[in-house]
Amino acid sequence: MKNAREGTRWYRKLKQREPGVPDPKKRNKKISTFFDYRTGKIQRTENLDLTDWLMHISTLRKRETIDVLLNPSDWHEEQLEMADEIKSFEIVHHPERDCKYMVHITCEYEVQTVRTTHVCGVDLGIKRDLSAVLIDEAGIERFNILRTCKSERLKELDDRISHLRREEKYSVLKKLRNKRKNITEDYDRKLAKEFARSVPDSTIVFFGNPTNIRYSKYRGNGDKVGRKLLQHWSFSRIIDQCILKLKETGKVGERTNEWNSSMLHYKCGKQVERPYGNSFQRIKCSMCDDELDAEFNASINIAAKGISRHSDKSIEPDSFWQNMAGAMDELARTTDDSRLEPWMSMEAHSLGCG
Repeated sequence: MKNAREGTRWYRKLKQREPGVPDPKKRNKKISTFFDYRTGKIQRTENLDLTDWLMHISTLRKRETIDVLLNPSDWHEEQLEMADEIKSFEIVHHPERDCKYMVHITCEYEVQTVRTTHVCGVDLGIKRDLSAVLIDEAGIERFNILRTCKSERLKELDDRISHLRREEKYSVLKKLRNKRKNITEDYDRKLAKEFARSVPDSTIVFFGNPTNIRYSKYRGNGDKVGRKLLQHWSFSRIIDQCILKLKETGKVGERTNEWNSSMLHYKCGKQVERPYGNSFQRIKCSMCDDELDAEFNASINIAAKGISRHSDKSIEPDSFWQNMAGAMDELARTTDDSRLEPWMSMEAHSLGCG
């Protein structure tokens, strides 16, 4: 009312409005306030039978505090016990869950890193969720392909939502409004966990970041199908989850630019061709006529870009390229991806390299 000018429409509208009480059930986009060591802390109880953890926070009144009992799951209790330090926490309102409020706790863990002896290049895709080439001082050690049935699961959900919209069953649609997000986050988290488990210790992993490629898929470029597939896929979240899971085990993960990693041959650096229209996984070099797997070639180029970013290289460039010159993906060459059935669970397949 102080800022409104008397006699204006805005002044009359404010005068007719009745004072309202804040409604916690109404969802808003406000960010919850973080509590740190100055305003609160998470403590372990000693003489309580109901719970082993409680939240100790300050109030607006001087020297008055509140103790709130927490009900963590077994997994959360294990994470709290393993944490070296509890940095901060926040109280978040969840009206869509059984509990009204939840406490999100930020923990700090310390892991020991060792000297790098392996380098891994990772190329993300849609048909193949994750392709990785592991390289050591002797050359290429193995070529892994990780897949999930996330695309098939999302297609089933989209078909179900389309059917419910035609039937105008809005009450059921309301319950499925967060289903797609929960499914994608769950599959990405499981993929990152499986990949971090398959990577050996003392490995630095370079992930190809498709940011520049995504910017080139603008509206009106003539590739509507490719733009839709690329824009709706969670590449950034998969990379973040993989880096987090690698850090938990003492391994290192970094992003690198993957521009032209799929278009240039890793041996001679010349342009590659895709002679088989029904299979985009096979490429052929325009100069040396070498035929190989597209993700295999891209992963090696991503690893080479990552190595060039570090001055202290664990693999010497001369011996590295000398060993790479004779690398072949024989099993990948003979694998027909069109005959592979969709995997109902995540699996890792190692393709040997000579």
